[in-house]
Amino acid sequence: MRVLIPFPDNRKAAITLSSSPPLEPNVGNVILDVDVFSHRQIPVHGDDIWNEFEELRHIKNQCFFGSLVQQYWEKFR
Repeated sequence: MRVLIPFPDNRKAAITLSSSPPLEPNVGNVILDVDVFSHRQIPVHGDDIWNEFEELRHIKNQCFFGSLVQQYWEKFR
């Protein structure tokens, strides 16, 4: 399954979820891939590119951590 989510300022996130049959009993195999991007012109000089990377990182984290159910999140702590 693939979902494309729009964000402000022409930024987008593509979230891909893949699963396969379990290799072991009671163990699921899931791949969650989060790609974020923007389509805009950014000057190469100055901090604008780093600010854009920071915004994209924030969107990526929002999508990733928002995709986890609390009970699964606890397993990774």
